[in-house]
Amino acid sequence: MEENNEHNTSVGQENNDRRKLEAIFNAIPYWVWLILLFFGFPIILNLVIEYGKVCWEYVGDGEDWLGFFSNYAGGFIGAMVALIIAGKQGKEQRKLVEIQLAATKEENLTQFERSKLAEEEKEAKQRKLAQLQPLIIAQYEIKEMIYSLKIVNIMRRESIKHIQDRDKKANTKERELAEIKIEAEKNVYNLRPINGSLFSYIHLIEDMELQSKLFIKLSQYKDFGEALAINTRDKDWNYKPENGIDLKVAVYEAREINQRREMLVEKRKEEFWHFMDTGFVYQLENLLKKINSEIKDVEKIKNLNKDSSPENQ
Repeated sequence: MEENNEHNTSVGQENNDRRKLEAIFNAIPYWVWLILLFFGFPIILNLVIEYGKVCWEYVGDGEDWLGFFSNYAGGFIGAMVALIIAGKQGKEQRKLVEIQLAATKEENLTQFERSKLAEEEKEAKQRKLAQLQPLIIAQYEIKEMIYSLKIVNIMRRESIKHIQDRDKKANTKERELAEIKIEAEKNVYNLRPINGSLFSYIHLIEDMELQSKLFIKLSQYKDFGEALAINTRDKDWNYKPENGIDLKVAVYEAREINQRREMLVEKRKEEFWHFMDTGFVYQLENLLKKINSEIKDVEKIKNLNKDSSPENQ
């Protein structure tokens, strides 16, 4: 066990020494090694020839070695100069290639970005043009809704006047007028039905605020129209129990259900007339202005596309 530990220790020490030598070797600049090689090679060659076993015994005198060293130095320096020039040219060539690659990459990236931007603009125009049809339908429907609501409001005023004439109460007090108004508002009024297909086109409108308001107002108008058209005094509208039920149970069930249904309908009618008295028509008119503005913007884009088409050039 001790021998193994000593062996592992020695191996680890050798590895450490090797790494230190490699670090020292790598730390010395390359030009130092070139100088050592330049001056060391003739000396080592001389020593090999003089003390080594070679096929000739003549080593030469100082002039011979000086001539050799001159030729050697000239060749070495020429080789170094050629190597330095080649390295410099290679470095410059590599730098030039890198610049060209960077320029090509930037140009390709710029071209890709321009192409992407053009594609996004094209898609934006297409989405803008696609909302023209739902906007025109919405424009027509909102106009008709406003007209229908104004007609219903006129009919309510006429109904109030009719009740006053019927009860011979021309100079009614405020409390009596409120009761007459409630009675008139319980009457049946028929709002113009809206085009239900518009709901399936609303999502094509890009303006999310306009899309949301349009959906809300259309839904409110539709619900109010259904409630106003119900005559709670009509027997056909009332709930009828199934046959075979005990008479007392049937009467109780019908009364309870009809009362709840009537209460819900009347509540809905009250809500409608409250909307009317607090600017429902005004809100729709503002919505119509927004729709008209959107239609003008879309038509501008449509006309620009016509002018830029190849047929008009």
